[in-house]
Amino acid sequence: MTRVTLDTNEIVSAFNFGGRAAQIIDDALAGEIEIAISEPIIKETMRVLREKFDWQPYRLHALGGRLRETCTVVEPKRGADRGR
Repeated sequence: MTRVTLDTNEIVSAFNFGGRAAQIIDDALAGEIEIAISEPIIKETMRVLREKFDWQPYRLHALGGRLRETCTVVEPKRGADRGR
């Protein structure tokens, strides 16, 4: 199975504007791909949606739960693959 990582911009785009980013989320819901995401990306996404797009707390809470259920939450390694 293909594993992808989405950054904050892609997640915000998926849930605000649709398009290709939303299709990636749909593919994950259908079990066609796996999305790896970290807690820092989830938290940053919530902050951006709250501050820049005026999302209400109930929407943010629902999205956080949906991301944690749909995606594989991973713990990033600091400095991994950077030749250190």
